[in-house]
Amino acid sequence: MLRNALMAWVNRGGLALLCLFLALSPGLRSAAGASGEWLDSAEPEPWNRAGAELPLPSPSDIPIDPRFSSRARAPETGSEPALTEAGWQLLAAAQAGWGVRVVQATSYYDGMGRPWQYQGFVFLDGQFAGTLSPHPMDSRTRWSAGPGAPDKRGYGAGHVPALWAA
Repeated sequence: MLRNALMAWVNRGGLALLCLFLALSPGLRSAAGASGEWLDSAEPEPWNRAGAELPLPSPSDIPIDPRFSSRARAPETGSEPALTEAGWQLLAAAQAGWGVRVVQATSYYDGMGRPWQYQGFVFLDGQFAGTLSPHPMDSRTRWSAGPGAPDKRGYGAGHVPALWAA
């Protein structure tokens, strides 16, 4: 019965109305724009500045499900407590080598427990050096990123390798 009602709604144009709403919603459009369009630019505008403050996590409109936040790991080094004190939740193992440490942290999680509004934070000799993206990222979206494997060639040239989902 539910299947028949759903099919009738779709046939009456309900799906088209939902797609139109999602396409025209300014909040959703701006979130999508921040997801990685900057990577399509021939020369992205630099976003990391020496001495910049650690960014704060994006506020969540909904409470975080405790099942998801229980996955967050505890800080391990001198640079990581600053992230948790600012309200970030640490994700996965940090990537480190040659004085560089890349730590992923999230603001909150989507309904399926995937990191939402997350960021990769780069620390150099324990000091915050910048982020992997100019904007927080969402899991399973175009241009979401994760740290690449530590590689002296990348770090030594003033670059931090990262893997981007296309």
